[in-house]
Amino acid sequence: MYGRILAIWSFRSAGCAQAEAIELVRLKRESVTQNLGFASRPFVLCGLPVKRPAKGVLLHERRNGQFHLQVTGHPTYGLPWGQDRLVPIFLATLAIRQQKQVIAFRSATEMLDTFGMQQGGSQYRRLVGAFQRVFWRHNFFRFLIHSAREPLLFIRLDSTS
Repeated sequence: MYGRILAIWSFRSAGCAQAEAIELVRLKRESVTQNLGFASRPFVLCGLPVKRPAKGVLLHERRNGQFHLQVTGHPTYGLPWGQDRLVPIFLATLAIRQQKQVIAFRSATEMLDTFGMQQGGSQYRRLVGAFQRVFWRHNFFRFLIHSAREPLLFIRLDSTS
């Protein structure tokens, strides 16, 4: 019996936490203090690898319903993975906020500061590695369109970052 009461209490407290989180989002939206990030639709729908791919693996494929994302990594730098996924989101958000298509850093220190990282050679190498994996990849994004009157049609969007 106590287990059942505990389960009901934890379910209710989780529901309260979710309701509080939703209310917080509404308040921030109304007061225009909400932090927004911008990302490309294919990466939101299908995503990049969370874990480091095995050595030598240069292809990542994900499907989400009618959407298909294929990312080919560079032979030297590999596939983007883990926190590398945040680099394009952060840069797109920065470009939109600054209303500029080109983002320039005057120094490595400024780049690390912008990304909220500590100063140091290991942090710099980690960030440069992420940039290399993100910007030396090829993306192929396809989605399937089907209607009752027309045959299946693939639309393929290729991009090289």
